Amino acid sequence: MTSSPHRTATVTSGDVELFYRQFGEPGLTPILILHGANYYDSYDWIEVAAELASDREVVAFDARGYGASTWSPSQDYSLDAQMADIASICDHLGWARPIFLGASRGGSLAVRFAARFTGRAAAVVLVDYCPGRTAAGAISTAAGSRPANHTPTVFATIDDALAATSRDPSSLERSESRARLEMFLAAVDGGYAIATRDPAFQNDRPIDRPDWISAYPPADPWQELAGLEVPVLAVRATRSQAFDEPALRRLRDELPQVAVVEVDSGHDVAAIAPAELISIVEAFLETLTPTKEEVHR
Repeated sequence: MTSSPHRTATVTSGDVELFYRQFGEPGLTPILILHGANYYDSYDWIEVAAELASDREVVAFDARGYGASTWSPSQDYSLDAQMADIASICDHLGWARPIFLGASRGGSLAVRFAARFTGRAAAVVLVDYCPGRTAAGAISTAAGSRPANHTPTVFATIDDALAATSRDPSSLERSESRARLEMFLAAVDGGYAIATRDPAFQNDRPIDRPDWISAYPPADPWQELAGLEVPVLAVRATRSQAFDEPALRRLRDELPQVAVVEVDSGHDVAAIAPAELISIVEAFLETLTPTKEEVHR
C-alpha cells in the first residue's frame, strides 16, 4: 500500500496546517477523500486513492488534529473549522466542484459541506456513513456543549487498542496491518494511547473565544442528505454496526434517489475490502455526466 506513488504537501487553513496526499494527474472530475474519525487518516486511503486516480486527480487529507496535520492551538474542531478546511483544500487545489468521498464521520462532513455550499460538489460518495447515527437527527452547535479538555484513553496492550477500534480484528495477524496500528499508537505509562490525534478532537468550539457562536444552525442530517441536488452513492458495510437495517430501510424508502450498494466488510472498508470498494466507486463514477470542462479537455 505505501509503495503507491503520490505527492505530499500542506496547506494553511485557519490555525492549522493540513497535510494531504495527491494522486494522479488532471483529467476527469477530481475526488477529495475525507477519512473517518478516531484513529484514521489519509494513510489508510493510499491504496484506494491510487486506484481511483487512473483517470483523474485524487487527494486524501488528514483532518485538523489528525495524522500529519497540526493540532489546533485553540482546540477548534468545530463544524465551522471543518467546513473551512474542506474549502481551503479545494481552493488550494483549484477544484471548483470535486467529488467528495467521505468515510464514516468523513461522510457526515461531505454531506454537510455539499448541503451548505451549493454548487461546490459534483457528487458525493458515502462509505459506511449513516445519518441515523446522529442523536435525535441533530447536529450540536451549542457553545460549550462538549468539554474543552480530553484525557487520552490508555490501552493496556495493542490488542486492547485494536479491540476498541473498528479496524479488522485480524489486523495483528498481518505484519503490514500491525505496523499501521503501531504507527498511530504510542507507548505511555500504563500501556498505549493514540498519538496521531489531538485528545481534544471532539471539542466543538475554540477555547480562546468565549463569545464564539457557530455560523451553522443545528440541522437534521437526513434532511440535508435528502436536499442534495447531486448524485449520491451510499456504500453500506454489512458487517459494520454503523449502519443498521432500520436506517437502511429508511434510506431506501425516503431517499430513493440515493444509490445504495452493500459490501461484505466491517466498518474499515478501505482496509478490509479495498478492491470491492474501488469497483463499486468506479461503477458509480461511470454513471456521472461529464462536466463541460471534461468534455472540452
